[in-house]
Amino acid sequence: MDTNTDSPVTSICSEQGSAKTFLAGFAEGSIKMFDQRLEEEESIVRTFSDHSSWIQKIRPNPTNSHQFLSSSVDGAVKLWDLRGSHSVPVEAWQFDQGLACFDVHSLADVFAV
Repeated sequence: MDTNTDSPVTSICSEQGSAKTFLAGFAEGSIKMFDQRLEEEESIVRTFSDHSSWIQKIRPNPTNSHQFLSSSVDGAVKLWDLRGSHSVPVEAWQFDQGLACFDVHSLADVFAV
């Protein structure tokens, strides 16, 4: 699939059991939502561009299927909502030291950095 960017993909995630849509994070800090049911030229259906550095990881919110979390190496963690037309985070956290790793618990509203 064409990503419409020269930046490499750094993270990919999809909702469990869904192969129709997925999210991809990029080294320049953007996150794009792809819909594989559409033609390649139209497959990017949404762009989230509030991060300012390399997307380290994207994970679905385990308790809300309309949300996902993302982290970047500069220490930013953001909670996003796929509903509505706004592409700004619902909530954000900033860790001063940057992030070496990030993950979300598979059942609870908990993440670790």
